[in-house]
Amino acid sequence: MKFLLFVVVVIAAVPDAAYSQQNVNVRLQAILSDNEIQYSETADAFHTALDRAGLPGGAVWLLNCNNDQAPQVMNTTNLSLQQVLNQLTRADTRYHWQIAGAVVNLLPVTGEPSLLTTHVDPFETSYLSPSEALTVLLGRPEVRRALKDRHLELGLTFVKSLSPTKPTRLTVRFEGGTLREALNKIAQTSGKAQWEYFENHCDGKSEVSIRF
Repeated sequence: MKFLLFVVVVIAAVPDAAYSQQNVNVRLQAILSDNEIQYSETADAFHTALDRAGLPGGAVWLLNCNNDQAPQVMNTTNLSLQQVLNQLTRADTRYHWQIAGAVVNLLPVTGEPSLLTTHVDPFETSYLSPSEALTVLLGRPEVRRALKDRHLELGLTFVKSLSPTKPTRLTVRFEGGTLREALNKIAQTSGKAQWEYFENHCDGKSEVSIRF
């Protein structure tokens, strides 16, 4: 069974130095909106909240034949991003959030998938969109080998993105670490980009999709 999610990502060319730990802490405390916002599921709630705050992020979704996510109906009036994230994870107790460097991650409480712990050697690449950098990352031999060792198929990626009319060419320099850290580095370098990791086990098949 395929799980398809169309995500709107607005890319802003902001140097990753702008997203320091101090900067993230300030944005966590900032009030998101004066208006009530309603969401249909956990993914929408998380991505919309980060878009409002202007922060990079990444989320991990572990799926099976029942892909339902908990509905979220939230009122963000006079709430900070931190309060919204806490409210989100109280409503859907399968997930918790954390700050990884300067990126907000939403992770399963059962632990992150082993593929995301795969060691990725240092690399550098220039790109016009995070998806281009992702293609380079997923093509690295250590990632391909990890997929094969775990008997995971790399699924199709469908992305609907809004990018600047004249995108800025950026360069990501990853000094080595886990696959999740590499994804976070691309998101941070790209400004407020967000990545998603889907691992779906259904009908005897195991599939992974990673997208920006």
